[in-house]
Amino acid sequence: MAETTSLINEPDVDFHLKLNQHSFNIPYEQLQRNSRYLNRLIEKEIDELNSHYERLNIALGSGNIEGDKKALQELKDIIRSVEIFEKRLQKRVNEEVPILKRLEVRINFFKELENAKQQVADITPLMEWYLKFTNILIGDYLTRHTTSNSSPELGLPGVTFLEQEGIQDLLDTDILLTGNRISTALVDNHDLRPLLDWINDSKSYLKKNGSRLEFEARFQQYIELLKASEYEEAIKCFQDYLLKFVNTNFNELTHASGLLLSINYCKEIMKAKASERSAILTKDDGNPLENEIRAYKYFFHKKPKIVEQQHVKPVDLSYMNLSQNTDFEKYMLLLDDKRWGLLNELFLKDYYSLYGISQNDPLLIYLSLGISTLKTRECLHHRRVAKSSSPLVDKKVEEEVLQNSCPVCDKTFAPIAESLPFAHHTQSQLFDDPIMLPNGNIYEAKRLKRLAKYLVDIKAIELGETEVIDPIDKQIYNEADFITMYPT
Repeated sequence: MAETTSLINEPDVDFHLKLNQHSFNIPYEQLQRNSRYLNRLIEKEIDELNSHYERLNIALGSGNIEGDKKALQELKDIIRSVEIFEKRLQKRVNEEVPILKRLEVRINFFKELENAKQQVADITPLMEWYLKFTNILIGDYLTRHTTSNSSPELGLPGVTFLEQEGIQDLLDTDILLTGNRISTALVDNHDLRPLLDWINDSKSYLKKNGSRLEFEARFQQYIELLKASEYEEAIKCFQDYLLKFVNTNFNELTHASGLLLSINYCKEIMKAKASERSAILTKDDGNPLENEIRAYKYFFHKKPKIVEQQHVKPVDLSYMNLSQNTDFEKYMLLLDDKRWGLLNELFLKDYYSLYGISQNDPLLIYLSLGISTLKTRECLHHRRVAKSSSPLVDKKVEEEVLQNSCPVCDKTFAPIAESLPFAHHTQSQLFDDPIMLPNGNIYEAKRLKRLAKYLVDIKAIELGETEVIDPIDKQIYNEADFITMYPT
């Protein structure tokens, strides 16, 4: 799109289009999937109809009543098959209509931006566009962070917010919610079924990109079956889903086989550790300061959340030397629940990559862009301020001078700003009459004099007519000591 000049300094339309490619990638990918499904559906229907017609021709060529009956039945089957095909076809067409509508709405949305930027004399349309865009980012953030623990009364906050603002077609909430649902099932419920369903629907994409997701998901399924003592199902899972990865994941399959032999011993150790933790947490008799756990309970009147590993005695399996075996340690790691978090990260990476969605929240990305233009080398520093002999002076200086209103330094945005680069300023942004005190601190002369007069008026400090106080080190200086500064 052609670049136009605006009254305010903001990115051009192409910048926004590049940063919001997912707004078009997602509908495009959905249309592509729908198209592939339709092609398969049509090919399948053609094959079935050809089979029907072959049988119909054979029946008609028999020249007897029995053949005519078969031919009539084939005609009925053909009609029924075509009717079912039409319904399936119509269903897919109905699914495409809202997708195409969303694309049209989004194209018009960015055309609104282009038109607003051309209205140089009136920035109201441009500000309204940015307000709408900000609401989209907020809706995206709310949708991504909707959890299973959300209040049922609130429903889906992101979807509700977008509908209230009338911008629901500008965000693919269904895609975000699907990813959220699968992620929640993995992390919170340790449920693989939604993930496996998605993998089956996305096999071609995962294979094309060389993803490990299917293997890791099936491996986790195998592990969970072993943990549940469903050994026959675990072996079947290994044969049906894992053996095909023997060329690419041979080492993992070796450990999977070994885990089958060692699972009972691993479960005994896990059980013993859990029992030991429980005993440490529930034991109350004797000296309350006997160990760290009991001391914690004594002083804080509650159990600690984590029991350190050194308090857990291992099960005696020395006759097999399993505790000293490197492979055995790997088996224990395979049984660790942390694998669910790693599997979730792998899923989200592939899921967002499929639709061209950033794994980072767009709202935070835009906040980072804004913050990075404001961040200077003075930001995020905790300045040490000296105390004076007068508490009133310290209080008033803190309130009137040292109060930091910088958004970069604000505790809300500081975590985002920490890793951002400094802004590149080609021109100094100094006040009209900058002066430097003998200690090297630079201030605006008028404000420094005004502060001195204010402190004298409220009788917080005694100063001469030409004396000022440095708000930082609380030292008193004479105006004759001012060194005039010049912007460069």
